[in-house]
Amino acid sequence: MGRQITSQLYDWDFNMFELDRASGRRPLSTTTLALLEDQGLLENWLLDRPTVERFLAAAEAAYRGNPYHNAVHAADVTQTAAVIMRCLDQHLRRDEQQDQQRQQQQQPDGGGGGREREQQQQQEQPHDGHAPRRRRLSGGGGGAGSGLSRMERFCIILGSAVHDLGHPGVNNDFLIRSRDKQAIIYNDRSVNENMHCALAFDMALHREGCDIFSRFGDAEYLQARALIVAIVLSTDMAVHFDLLKQFNAAVEACPDVREWPARDRPLLLQMLVHLSDLANPSRPFPLASAWAERVVAEFMDQGDRERAAGLAVSPPCDRTRVCMPAAQLYFLKTFAKPTLDAFAAAAPAFAALAGPCLEETRVKWEFLLQAGVTAPVGLQYPPFPPDVVNAVEAGRAAAAGFEAERQQQLERARAAWRVRQREKQPPPQPQPQDPQRPDPQQQQQQQQQQQPGSGGVK
Repeated sequence: MGRQITSQLYDWDFNMFELDRASGRRPLSTTTLALLEDQGLLENWLLDRPTVERFLAAAEAAYRGNPYHNAVHAADVTQTAAVIMRCLDQHLRRDEQQDQQRQQQQQPDGGGGGREREQQQQQEQPHDGHAPRRRRLSGGGGGAGSGLSRMERFCIILGSAVHDLGHPGVNNDFLIRSRDKQAIIYNDRSVNENMHCALAFDMALHREGCDIFSRFGDAEYLQARALIVAIVLSTDMAVHFDLLKQFNAAVEACPDVREWPARDRPLLLQMLVHLSDLANPSRPFPLASAWAERVVAEFMDQGDRERAAGLAVSPPCDRTRVCMPAAQLYFLKTFAKPTLDAFAAAAPAFAALAGPCLEETRVKWEFLLQAGVTAPVGLQYPPFPPDVVNAVEAGRAAAAGFEAERQQQLERARAAWRVRQREKQPPPQPQPQDPQRPDPQQQQQQQQQQQPGSGGVK
């Protein structure tokens, strides 16, 4: 199954609900194993495939049957992270790729350059408007010498896979207000996220046959643990605005993420997985709405539990006041879009891929809100009239134009930053002339004067 889906893993309209059915309810282990294999992490590296398979099976079983925070969501976030990771890796390796292309163009056709150019031209031919075009990115998984290291790619994939491990179906606020044992253990700080991390590492290190870190040296294990913990803790929505502020400040200080110092690299990975966790509103609308229905169902379940426990019912969780379009528009505008816009500095190709879909989703939720639809009847939405369809197409075109303009702005900011960096460097100091050593220019002039005929006109 893993090999069969590899060719589709980087499609933006990938349907994880279909994979859930096709894989026999094993979407997480199927997706994660296929990605690890595609990224070259199961051979000639530190992972043992049978051990990874046992760990992923145990992790999938540890996800509960919640409407939203379940193994299907974890698999969907992992697949999203893979799409963004590929876009980021392509951006980080852009200079290297351009150098390779120039070298290929300089090769004679007999050396193989002609065939490679022909393949590149075939990939760049415009869509003819007839065959269905999938929302995907070309190119293989990051290989040796890519912008992202193997360790970073491993931590992105594994961190995404376990980021909601054992989720109880209620948020941190509920756990704190209900004085849940987990809130006591983790002192009311990122309760669920700390639990997800602890459960994942306990499973790997203390469950027989599941130690995926068994081949890691001490330094490698500590590096992997630090990155995975940072990635999972960054999915707590309570730290969203601080994380976004840190990332935007880092981009402002250095607009070109390829020039970021090593200390800022974890921030890049944290934002990548955090964006992956927020990205389902930017899927094509049939998928975005399906995820919206599930998250609202889970919120309603929490509201029922709050009411039964005598707690104040959280506003998003009150089924007597639910309005799905309004809730989705708030989340889209407050969280999803600002995060996508910010990460465009690191993965412009992903912003160009997801931005138009996000605009489509916004237009359709706006229409449903104005039409008075508070929740879908039988999970069915009323048909969208032609003016909404036209607005969607106009919005998608505007979003694509906005992404192009923003990338031009980023390129100008990067160029200005490079100029500032050069200006900060001290000018090269002239080398002192050795009095015992003649000036090379004077020596050359003397040699020319000594040659016969050097003083006349030829």
